[in-house]
Amino acid sequence: MINLITMINNLTTSGIKQFAAHFNLGHSDGSIIFNATVQFKYENQSKEFNSEVHIVSVDPKHLDAIYLLNKDINQVQLPDMFKSNSDSISYIDGQCLFIFGNNANIGDFEVYIYPSTSPFVL
Repeated sequence: MINLITMINNLTTSGIKQFAAHFNLGHSDGSIIFNATVQFKYENQSKEFNSEVHIVSVDPKHLDAIYLLNKDINQVQLPDMFKSNSDSISYIDGQCLFIFGNNANIGDFEVYIYPSTSPFVL
């Protein structure tokens, strides 16, 4: 059994570490999987999805990856994977994980991930 603090410390991005610790998102098997409301903002549009979210650390590459496990997101050509080495990822204290990135399909975008335990769930 993996200690929650050890698992969170394996993450490389400070914003993701703070987010996972604040919302106690780790599981005893070492995974970080949780349900969330995910809001996309791009091209003066906003779309919202409920999704399972999986966060993994790729230690040899010193990066974290966030996967949105809702097939509807990809079907409308929105990104469903984010990497800490190519997207700007930060934690909005006590509220959500914020991602800013750029995608060939939609240009600049913002993503807000609100865990189901957040008081700010939309």
